[in-house]
Amino acid sequence: MINKKSICIISFSPIARDARVLRQIQYLSPHYPLTVIGYGPPHPSYADNPNIRWIELTKDSSPSPPRLVQAWRNRDYDNLKITLRIKNKGKNILYKAAPFLGFVIPRAYELSYRFKRWKPHTTALEYAINSACAVYHANDWKALPVAAQAARSNNGRLVLDLHEYAPEQYGDRNFRMFDARMISYIIRKYAPQVDASTTVADLIAQKYKKKFHLNPVVVLNAPERTELPPNRIDPHDIKLIHHGVASERRSPKIMIETIALCEQRYSLHFMLLENDYLKELKRLADVIAPGRVTFHKPLPPEEIVGYLSKFDIGFYILPPSNYNQLVALPNKFFDFINARLAICIGPSPSMASMVRSKDMGVVGPTFSPRDIADILNRTTPDEWRSMKEGSSRASQTLNAETEMKKVLNIYQKLL
Repeated sequence: MINKKSICIISFSPIARDARVLRQIQYLSPHYPLTVIGYGPPHPSYADNPNIRWIELTKDSSPSPPRLVQAWRNRDYDNLKITLRIKNKGKNILYKAAPFLGFVIPRAYELSYRFKRWKPHTTALEYAINSACAVYHANDWKALPVAAQAARSNNGRLVLDLHEYAPEQYGDRNFRMFDARMISYIIRKYAPQVDASTTVADLIAQKYKKKFHLNPVVVLNAPERTELPPNRIDPHDIKLIHHGVASERRSPKIMIETIALCEQRYSLHFMLLENDYLKELKRLADVIAPGRVTFHKPLPPEEIVGYLSKFDIGFYILPPSNYNQLVALPNKFFDFINARLAICIGPSPSMASMVRSKDMGVVGPTFSPRDIADILNRTTPDEWRSMKEGSSRASQTLNAETEMKKVLNIYQKLL
């Protein structure tokens, strides 16, 4: 039996670390019964909430065929290895062939999608259908086929939250030739079924409207606004902070190269998720900016803003290698604002427009370390203090409470 006020949130992401999905859960759960389907255990803040049912997905491969099970039972390890090799090779051939087939038979793109995430897709679809919810909320295009099929099975409504402009998520040739076509096919196929959609920036919303005839409501990636004690700038020790994922695609080396060219009053602090690339960044910092770059342990989403408030300037230099980086309005940008930091960025148009209009910081003329260092070196402590006050004013409207009212309004209309 369908619960006429219930919502099923589907996200192929680690829910406990996904700030955007956690905000959806926070603001929707007091009003509607939720079923949340995604990777990993629930966030501790919501694990015992009686209004939320959690379904934990795993990334395990598809179930073993009978021959594989038999080989395991008989301890026939040679046959086990051969069977595994055949199974994986066959799967890989089909997975790799599907995008090529898509040029001739577009439906093959959906086959490619399913091969890549067979087990979680199948499991999520089964739980989503059995949840018998009134609305299915797909977090990004990857969850769209599952949410759309479950909504159709239960005669439910469909909401699509598009975190980026997915068909141009990366700029490399292979992505453009194959993945971008598959993603476009998936969105185009299910777009007519979508009852409401959201995304993260105006320019991205415009592109989805033009290419797929969706009309997304822009819901900015803004965190909760909290009361914070004033943090005075030490003119001899001005601390820049950058947090997030250590990814070569985002060119964080530029920020280290910049601090190496800055006056000694500036220091750089990173709070990045651990991976192999982080080691490379640490080596670079030791070589070109010894003693001026500090690496901090990453924190869960709900602790980030409070920790950032100990610093002075939110720092993000993002030379674009794809459309999403060009028009980015990321979580960290709004974390800076709600931490009451001044902001230093490159000429990324969406962020730059907001920084200038609200007097929150400085925008480099280019993404070059020399140009960014020059603008930092020219800015006085009094100017930084004024910019921090600009961020404080902006945080009164650029916060989760303001943005999530838009999501609640969507659900009030649908339910």
